[in-house]
Amino acid sequence: MTHDSTRPDLLTRPLGEAAAAGGGGGPASGRPGWLWPCLGTALAYWLAGRLALLLAIPPGYASPIYPSAGIALAAALVYGWRVLPGILIGSALMNASISTPREAAHGLAMAMPLISALGATAQAALGAW
Repeated sequence: MTHDSTRPDLLTRPLGEAAAAGGGGGPASGRPGWLWPCLGTALAYWLAGRLALLLAIPPGYASPIYPSAGIALAAALVYGWRVLPGILIGSALMNASISTPREAAHGLAMAMPLISALGATAQAALGAW
């Protein structure tokens, strides 16, 4: 890895700040510096959640481990509040993917994945705080 002598502080900053300073987005690149970490967090949360459900104890959805919570906390610690929408999206998609089509017909049943996602987002935000 090469060192940019014009920006000596890039190696000492947290990853999210280094990316916002020109290493992954921002005004110079024409795309926001938070977009890729946010989308990556959403994808990692959803994927880890789906894999954790393979370990679920039948007949429900209780899993003995849930790595998505750790991924959300790590992303919030590294990138800050900018990835909280990614946690919200990843958790909502993961919870919506386990609801049955019969449950999806009810409006309140569609609100449950969002309520759970708000809880997961608050958990990561408070843990990082």
